[in-house]
Amino acid sequence: MPDDLLGPPAVEELVACVDRELALRRKHYPRWVSSGKLTAAKAAREIELMETVRVVLVNSVGMGRDRLL
Repeated sequence: MPDDLLGPPAVEELVACVDRELALRRKHYPRWVSSGKLTAAKAAREIELMETVRVVLVNSVGMGRDRLL
């Protein structure tokens, strides 16, 4: 296993992961809403929640934390 994959994830890695997830949601949720698989309200809420996770992670760096675990 490469050294950069060892140990707890850095906050920057977590933020990048959240950014990828947000991109996927923004890409797929409109189609899922159109097909009835997801309501517009639920889609909006799920994106809002993930955006909040991102803010919490970014703010943790501002508090001097580069790792959460």
